[in-house]
Amino acid sequence: MIWKTLSDIITYKRNDGPSEDDFTPFMTCRWLSMKSKTDATVVNQTSNRMWKGFTDNNRFYNFIKTITPQGRNNKIAYISKAKKAKGDKRIEAIELIAGAKEISIREVKNLVDDGLLNVDDLVSNLKK
Repeated sequence: MIWKTLSDIITYKRNDGPSEDDFTPFMTCRWLSMKSKTDATVVNQTSNRMWKGFTDNNRFYNFIKTITPQGRNNKIAYISKAKKAKGDKRIEAIELIAGAKEISIREVKNLVDDGLLNVDDLVSNLKK
């Protein structure tokens, strides 16, 4: 159970190592690197480079428990896509142009920024 193992490593710093079935060094390092920027730096600088050298999972568990700072067991916030602002007619017009001309949205934005394309007329037509 990865959650119990992470809790033991981060919060409680228990001395009893996990059983062989419960502990995967790769996944433990992966979840620890998502916890915070500080933990990601510590994990990346040490254990991600050294985990293949540990032949025994208990030794690696004790190593990772030692180098990881103690803290609270907070919820890990995942990286997610930014949501589109609803009702922004300018973005909608740019997306329509990009779809019609079969070019990327970024290219249309560059054309608008360079003054080569005027989307204000299309935006006023979309509002109607």
